[in-house]
Amino acid sequence: MLHSTQTPTTTPDPLDELEDYLSQSKSSSISLDDLLCESLAERKTTESVKAARQLLAGSTKLSSDEREAIQQSVRSWEVKREWLPQASVVMFSRQQCQGCGEFHKTFLGFFQRQTHKHTKVDRWIASTKPTDTSLARESKYQDSHCELCEDCAELMGYDVEES
Repeated sequence: MLHSTQTPTTTPDPLDELEDYLSQSKSSSISLDDLLCESLAERKTTESVKAARQLLAGSTKLSSDEREAIQQSVRSWEVKREWLPQASVVMFSRQQCQGCGEFHKTFLGFFQRQTHKHTKVDRWIASTKPTDTSLARESKYQDSHCELCEDCAELMGYDVEES
């Protein structure tokens, strides 16, 4: 007759594993109190931004300076937490002449393409020359049509001199 001895299996307690991990990582300065304080501060900031947005939407008694200061603080918060930088962009205006069909391009400036964290909507924010080399480099064209370009105007007899 064969006897089998089974050793009882116990499932590890996740809290024990967390305590083990925290005790092993003495070089890391993880503190639950610090995490809680950081979380509460973030929540307070988020609530104050929500209140500022409501104030901007509903109050007509704000002076233009007060309104601008509140808008700036909301924008600053959004930039840090809501909009994620994706690329450095050079933007051009590209007009197609309806007379001759030629394209004429004009440099509009340097921009940063940002994507909203939740809605995935893109926006382009004017910036100085790109210094963040970690971002992808892109070019963007804003296409439009014009009735007449300088070349066509000159062919029609208009004096188009560079001033």
